[in-house]
Amino acid sequence: KHWAAKVTESQVIEIRRLYKNGERVRRIAEKFNLNEGTTHDICHRKTWKHLEGD
Repeated sequence: KHWAAKVTESQVIEIRRLYKNGERVRRIAEKFNLNEGTTHDICHRKTWKHLEGD
């Protein structure tokens, strides 16, 4: 995990899994205490691109 990262790799995988299964970005953001924009970028692979898996 990068020193400035707010989430772990396992959390990114869980976030993407939830999104793929139809959960809304806002709800995921609330669950993980993240900004909606940050969560959107994770879901749409704008960040954490190196991490495979849904």
